Amino acid sequence: MPSRTSLFVAFGAIYLIWGSTYLGIRVAVEAMPPFLLAGARFIIAGALLFAFLKHSTPARVATYAYVNPIVAIFLGWLLLHEPVTSRTLIASAVIIAAVVIITVQKSKPVAG
Repeated sequence: MPSRTSLFVAFGAIYLIWGSTYLGIRVAVEAMPPFLLAGARFIIAGALLFAFLKHSTPARVATYAYVNPIVAIFLGWLLLHEPVTSRTLIASAVIIAAVVIITVQKSKPVAG
């Protein structure tokens, strides 16, 4: 389990990085048209995803797309007190199990 200090540093980094995007958008919209800004953001995001793919396996990168809805469900429950049904919990457990299987299987060396 991470230390309390590392958790505070991690959340502080999220707060600064995520919060700074709103300031960046406010400043950038004044300097360039919104569609050009959106296009530039997608190009930058695509370049970062491509770089991430070069340093990781495609299976590991794809697993993040599967885990994102589970994070959204958890945050909705935690922050907005949205109900979480047993069906949702079972589906989340199946998704997490699949991600674990993919991650563990890809990290094992192939015999032969």
